[in-house]
Amino acid sequence: MLNYTENAVNSLELMAQASKILSTNLMQNTAERALFARYAVHVVGDIHQPLHSVALYNRTYPSGDIGGNLEKIVLGNGTTSNFHSYWDAGAYILQNDTWAITRPMNLQNLTALKDVANQLIQQYGKDVETLAKIIDPLVWAQESFLIAQNTTYPHILTSNQATQAYNQQTYETSKKRITLAGYRLANYVIDLYKNAPGRAQAAPVQGLVAEAVPMWRRDIPAIRNFLAEDSKKWRNYFRNFARINISSE
Repeated sequence: MLNYTENAVNSLELMAQASKILSTNLMQNTAERALFARYAVHVVGDIHQPLHSVALYNRTYPSGDIGGNLEKIVLGNGTTSNFHSYWDAGAYILQNDTWAITRPMNLQNLTALKDVANQLIQQYGKDVETLAKIIDPLVWAQESFLIAQNTTYPHILTSNQATQAYNQQTYETSKKRITLAGYRLANYVIDLYKNAPGRAQAAPVQGLVAEAVPMWRRDIPAIRNFLAEDSKKWRNYFRNFARINISSE
């Protein structure tokens, strides 16, 4: 039996809170906005990975397989991989030992990432334009659940071998979901800034990224004050975030 996981529920709760925080005080930089900007960017992508919204329950996994993390799949070279990681990496075609992004990103990494993004836009942009207008995280999670049910799990339930056909299916599905997630993230941010003064409205995506990255380096005292003022709230934020990312470690 496949079912929604705590990961999906926590993701939806976090996105609801992020929307609430990020849609107010649009022209201010605060530690709370910085925190939730980072969450939003991360979780929008996570929700679109099918194994972030589902778990398999059966006799082998009576408590669930943690989004495929307890499943193993045998790769073409004979090595074994965590099933969730296999999907995260697009069957290790999208990301592998010969192509990985180091952090913090240098100019070479950034250029390579932009090239991949442009390729995905060219390949799938027109296909996802209509779906990209849906900015309801619940719908995103439901889509991922259905993909997991109809595409991700059927093969692993009959064979633990990563066949060429299944590799290609995983690769193509992953690329399309990544593209859709990127378009939806842009539309989500545009919607957040729809009532903002001119500067933020003119460049909403840049506005969100600007809050998500430099704030931590620039305003450590403000972050410390925020955490000190409501340490219980802070612990809950990170507890939920840790749960969401159980299946991505």
